[in-house]
Amino acid sequence: MTVRTSEPTAHQAGLGLSARLRSATSEAHEGAEQSPFIAKLVEGSSSVDAVLALMVQQHVLYEAMEKVQGSLAADPLLTFVHDHSLDRSEALAADLLRLIGPGWQGMIARDELPVMDATRAYVDRVLEADPEWLVANHYVRYLGDLSGGQILGVLFGRHYGLTGLEFYRFPSITKVKPYKDRYRAQLDLLGNRHPEAADRIVIHASDAFRRNAALFGELEQHVAA
Repeated sequence: MTVRTSEPTAHQAGLGLSARLRSATSEAHEGAEQSPFIAKLVEGSSSVDAVLALMVQQHVLYEAMEKVQGSLAADPLLTFVHDHSLDRSEALAADLLRLIGPGWQGMIARDELPVMDATRAYVDRVLEADPEWLVANHYVRYLGDLSGGQILGVLFGRHYGLTGLEFYRFPSITKVKPYKDRYRAQLDLLGNRHPEAADRIVIHASDAFRRNAALFGELEQHVAA
């Protein structure tokens, strides 16, 4: 009888959770980044209206995430990454107030600034308050804001005249790279202490990128209409 051994998982191979997340999500991450909606924003062939449409979705999503994360701040998984210095909903609110005016919230309520179906589905998942899923999305969203998001902030100023966006400023984080290194170290510590949860977090992170891709696809149709 031949004894077959399974291939070692990334965890068994000794990779930390942060490296596992980076590796496992690379394809889904690339798919989201290469969506036509994002590609046009980056190359400068889109519009201010497209940026504003994106910001509306971001505000709705971050507001929901940060309320739920606040209610679960003592959760044994979320405590590894939860940090109010990363919160983005108030920064987005300030940007929308400056760019649209004091009636922006009413415009969302009246669907004059539409919330995409993909955003609503994303928020519904947020409200399930699943700590493992929230950690995965915390990684995808906030570490993304500190990474590629910083490039977007520069490009939005260059291409569309949207300078000084608060969303891309983290005044409490004076040195981004050391902060990101500490964040990844916290993820690795989480993975060491909660290996089974870490396996599920890796799966959820790919789902987060797919949700982003679905949202970008819907936004592309919206701005083209």
